[in-house]
Amino acid sequence: KLLAMAALSRTALVSSALAFACARARATCLGYDTRIDRYYVGLPLAALNASGATECCAKCDAFGSGCGGWSYVSKTCYLKAFNGTQNPFYLKPGAIAGARTASPWPVCAGYENRIDYGFHGVPMKTVPADEESTCCAKCNAMGDNCHGWTYVNKTCYLQEPIPHESDFYDRPGAHAGMRIRTPWPVWQGPLNDTDLTGPVIWQVNNVTEFRVCRAECRKRK
Repeated sequence: KLLAMAALSRTALVSSALAFACARARATCLGYDTRIDRYYVGLPLAALNASGATECCAKCDAFGSGCGGWSYVSKTCYLKAFNGTQNPFYLKPGAIAGARTASPWPVCAGYENRIDYGFHGVPMKTVPADEESTCCAKCNAMGDNCHGWTYVNKTCYLQEPIPHESDFYDRPGAHAGMRIRTPWPVWQGPLNDTDLTGPVIWQVNNVTEFRVCRAECRKRK
């Protein structure tokens, strides 16, 4: 009787291991770190019906690189934004989760990029785009007046800067880029009681503080 019970116990363990392996195999998809009995922590982006966990990978990819991972529970994919932590999972029996492992950013030289942010600027132009690198190219094509962009829902929002305002603002699921002005040196602050030598190239009247001058100068490179 004891031998029979031991055999049944071993069979149950093997079956459990096989079931776990099969579940992991079904959840595996390229570009994601998938976990069984785990939930992905992140700002919610969308909840979409799905018949299997691998569909969540495709849905996250289709959402764009603003999607950093997903959780699959009760035939639903919960898409989430990047959370910026080393361990984006927590224990949730019965759930399956995936964290994007591929780099979220395309190569886009000359821009400071941010995840889950929008660029704080004056709207210039709206351009449909499949990826962020298009925003960089379109902004470059508009010349020095385009200072940055926000990419969300497969659309580039090209913008001019706003004086007195921060360059970025919180916007979960969005990506933003700000043009890096070269060969500008690092901003060291104003020099009191000092005038710069050289020809006058532009004049802005009715200025109440030096930050306006800095913003206007950056716009004109």
